[in-house]
Amino acid sequence: MAWQQAAAAQTYPDKSTPLKIIVPFGAGSAVDAVGRALARTMSEQSGVSALVDNKPGADSIIGMQAVHQAPADGYTMLLVSSSTPVLNPLMVPNQPLNIERDFVPLSTVAKNYPAVVNLGPSTTFKSVGEFIAAAKENPGKYTYASATTLSQLAGQLLESTAGIKLVNVPYKTISAATIGLASGEVDLLITDAGSVRPQWESGRIRPVAIGAPTRMGSLPQIPTMIEEGVPYQVSAWIAVYFDARTPADKAAAMRAIVRKCVVSSGFGEALARFYLEPFDLGGDEVKALTKKDMAMWGKVIRASVPPHAK
Repeated sequence: MAWQQAAAAQTYPDKSTPLKIIVPFGAGSAVDAVGRALARTMSEQSGVSALVDNKPGADSIIGMQAVHQAPADGYTMLLVSSSTPVLNPLMVPNQPLNIERDFVPLSTVAKNYPAVVNLGPSTTFKSVGEFIAAAKENPGKYTYASATTLSQLAGQLLESTAGIKLVNVPYKTISAATIGLASGEVDLLITDAGSVRPQWESGRIRPVAIGAPTRMGSLPQIPTMIEEGVPYQVSAWIAVYFDARTPADKAAAMRAIVRKCVVSSGFGEALARFYLEPFDLGGDEVKALTKKDMAMWGKVIRASVPPHAK
C-alpha cells in the first residue's frame, strides 16, 4: 500500500486532468488576465492543462465556495487579489469562509499595480485636483463606482484623504463598473490600469492620477496623487491558494510549478501588458505579507470608514 501511495504522489499532477483556476472576479479584470497568463505558462512550462473559471460576486465568497466545495485533490485552485485575504476580513469579519483558516497559500504571482483614478464623460475635469475642488463645493453630488472591496475602499480612502463626500455606486464586476464610467453612469472609478486600458484607448475614460509614490515608467504622463496634493497610495498583489484540506505533498508540488511559472520570461512579458510585474513569495511568506498588510489597512479602515462598512 505504501508504494502505491508513493507512486500516486509521484504522478501528481496528472497531465490528463485539467487544473481549474477559480477567479472570483469578472472576465477582463487584472486578476482574470493574470489567471489566463498563468494557465498558458503552466502549459508551456510543465505540460499542465489549466482552465480559468470566473465566479465573480459576493466579495469573492462565490469563488471561494466553489473551491471549498470541490474535491481537495489538487486540481482546483483559487486565484485572488490581496483584497480577498487582506481587506475582506477587515471590512466584513463574519464571512462564511476564512481564507486563513480554510485555504493554504501556494505563492504570490503578481504585484504592483497602483490604483489609477479615472474620470468619464459625465464630467469635463482635466485633473483630479479640479475634481476634488468641485466635490468640496458640492458634497454628495459626484459618484464613484466600485466592484470589489479594494475599489470600494479606494473610493472611501479618497474621500477621507481629500476631505470630500462622494456617493458609491456598486457594480458586480470591474468590467461592468468600467462600462458604467465610460457611459456616464458614474463620475469616477479607481482601479488597476490593466482593467481600464481599452477604455483609455477609446477615449471614453481619462486617467488623471495614480496612487503611487512615483509615476509609473509605463505611464509617465499620469501624475501621482501626491503631486496633486493628496497623500494617497493604493496598490495590491495577486496570489494562488488551495483548499486547506489538500494533501501537503500536492500543495508543495503545485507550489513548485507555480513559482517556476512566475520567474519565467514569458509570464513576465504577459503581465507587463497589464502594467503588472511578477511577484514570487512562497506559502509562509504569503501569510506574513498578509498579516503585515492587514495591520496597515486596518489602521486606514478605522480612520476612514465606519466599522463593518460595505
